[in-house]
Amino acid sequence: MAEPFVYSGPARLFDGYRVRPQSIQGSVRAYLVEGIGTCLLTLAAGASICVESVHGTLGDVGIALIQGASYAALSLFFAHISGGQFNPAITVALVSVRRQRPIHGAFYLVAQLLGACLAGGLLRGMFGRYTAIGSPAYLGTPTLAPELSPLEGMGLEALFGFLLVSALFATVIDPRGNKRAAPFALGLVLFVGVLGALHITGAAFNPARAFGTALASMHWVEHQIYWAGPLLGGMLAAGFYEFVLLRPLGTPTSG
Repeated sequence: MAEPFVYSGPARLFDGYRVRPQSIQGSVRAYLVEGIGTCLLTLAAGASICVESVHGTLGDVGIALIQGASYAALSLFFAHISGGQFNPAITVALVSVRRQRPIHGAFYLVAQLLGACLAGGLLRGMFGRYTAIGSPAYLGTPTLAPELSPLEGMGLEALFGFLLVSALFATVIDPRGNKRAAPFALGLVLFVGVLGALHITGAAFNPARAFGTALASMHWVEHQIYWAGPLLGGMLAAGFYEFVLLRPLGTPTSG
């Protein structure tokens, strides 16, 4: 897998998973790609919602397909450079189980947020002229359905954060997994999640994607659930896979 999935910590955390040290040049390229990928993913998500709001031509399936296919395509394009994360929930999950070095994780987060903010600016330039964008689309900013409580919304965002990180671990991190299937697995999870939760939470599952569009539209209603949910779900998935599924129960934690 790509070099960014590295951490030079205790070998007990790898269980046979071996990685290489990462060069400065490789790191910079990875940060750049993470910013570009997150920008394009946020742009695809926001634009698909805005187009549906203005023209009504895509429908829920079209919006979900655009977002899922975009994630799969971007992962295919860039996974060999940065790992194709494009999501702070994935980055924090990897750092939490020491699959990625904290310093790289911090720069990934910065790159992802900057990329999402750039996408928000582009969405404002493209769609800000339409009065429909103020309500209800808000440049594609995820919005919680009125009948849901913030806790319920956070739970749903956490669920799909859990599934995204689980898909990554099952295909990329697990030596038994099929790494070539990773982009399609992640894209499929996002497709299903958007299709099922679009009208419930706005189906972000990605703090950077939610932040970029919220900043551009200045729509911050219940914004905290789009951070707490995916981050919590992602860390739970990483811990469960790392310490339960990847390593047999009872395996010593030091060696």
